[in-house]
Amino acid sequence: MSAVAIIVAAGKGERFGGEVPKQFLPVGKRALIEFSLQEFSASPVIDSIIVVVPRGIPESLVNLIMTYRKVDAVVFGGKTRQESVEAGVRAVRGNPDVVLVHDGARPLVSGEIIERVYREAKKSGAAIPVVPIPDSVKRSEDGRVVDRSVPRETLFRAQTPQGVRFELLKRALEKAREEGVSCSDEAQLVELLGEKVSLVPGSRRNLKVTFPEDILSFKAFIGEYTGDFRVGIGYDAHRLVEGRPLYLGGIEIEFDRGLLGHSDGDCLLHALTDALLGAAGLGDIGKHFPPGDPSTEGIRSTEIVRHAVELLSGEGYRVVNADCVVVCEKPKIGPLSDKMRESIASLLGVSPEDVSVKGKTTEGMGFEGRGEGISSLAVVLVEKVPSGE
Repeated sequence: MSAVAIIVAAGKGERFGGEVPKQFLPVGKRALIEFSLQEFSASPVIDSIIVVVPRGIPESLVNLIMTYRKVDAVVFGGKTRQESVEAGVRAVRGNPDVVLVHDGARPLVSGEIIERVYREAKKSGAAIPVVPIPDSVKRSEDGRVVDRSVPRETLFRAQTPQGVRFELLKRALEKAREEGVSCSDEAQLVELLGEKVSLVPGSRRNLKVTFPEDILSFKAFIGEYTGDFRVGIGYDAHRLVEGRPLYLGGIEIEFDRGLLGHSDGDCLLHALTDALLGAAGLGDIGKHFPPGDPSTEGIRSTEIVRHAVELLSGEGYRVVNADCVVVCEKPKIGPLSDKMRESIASLLGVSPEDVSVKGKTTEGMGFEGRGEGISSLAVVLVEKVPSGE
């Protein structure tokens, strides 16, 4: 047996407001939860689905849920998420390898994320999808004054589905009951046992509908809301010289020469920065990082991109996706593209699936063809975040 999905939809949606819990809110001709039901029903790694609902929902909604392929049972949840997960676990039949617990209010989970979490959880015991945090993070005890800044490079937003081996999840739930601990998600439950939880790439598209304005973002993703989108394009080129390390896309590459520049010379990230700034009408990289400024000499281009992302966030924009081209004869970009995509995705706060890096040659023509330098082109799409999100 492969995996059982437990879709937790027992919350009352108090932060969302309204008479209908958000997970059953009609969007077009479907209830919000149906988007998740459809994706899990279509997944080849999912054998059956348990749906946990609040007491008192109309019988018509229960009947609607049962029409979906692979739904094995609809059960009532408890007062907390943990109690609802326990109710779902009790309804599991047989002994599946892995249980995937998913929020019913995350309607845009993809089949790729479902399979990614399942395979990692089956291999390592537990896995959750995460996305990087693009904004600066502050800690405050009273909510009024900043106590300190928190390095965001080590912080991630956890998503669902969260996958755990069935026996491990049952042991974790039992320990939480014995110790009187209420956990916010399955990863925290597994941590109680001292077990490790693996991270796999999630997607910003896999949003959770928590507040009314989140519906605007959801509708934008499914094409029912036309948001404010802008496109930016950037280009940069640098000369290859001896005695310098080669940086491209935020990673160091073993090569006999590096790119000459006031910074680390990463022309790919410079092109990306210009694309980001251009999309929001914020000038270019030279405006924010003048080449003659001694304070930025030798700066890593990853910091330049982070600064651009912060500027965009301050203007109310977020990155949707990026498409990049690196033009050179050597080094070969193809074998390095996945690492570059992961690096760039972490800088932009998106999934690697939302970043493309392609290598091109000029068949010996021009400065790239002669091996004198490397050029890069980047195109980005940014979206104005709806007010209040």
